Amino acid sequence: MSLAANESAPAQVRAIAFQQLSALHAWAGRQTTSDESLRDLYVYAAAQIKRFEDNPKEIGVPKPAEPSPGQPIGWE
Repeated sequence: MSLAANESAPAQVRAIAFQQLSALHAWAGRQTTSDESLRDLYVYAAAQIKRFEDNPKEIGVPKPAEPSPGQPIGWE
């Protein structure tokens, strides 16, 4: 979603990203399953994409998690 909304990205890239989001939205809406967790995930994904399509600026890019303090594991 952030790529489709990125005004610095080339128009062709944004168009492809937007088309893929539209395809994912349609696919998620067609999914049927008895697994409640998967069904919830499909509904949530479709709702988020719909929200983005209605107002692209409303969906922000999440801030990356802060790294843990100290040296990385295996770092000498």
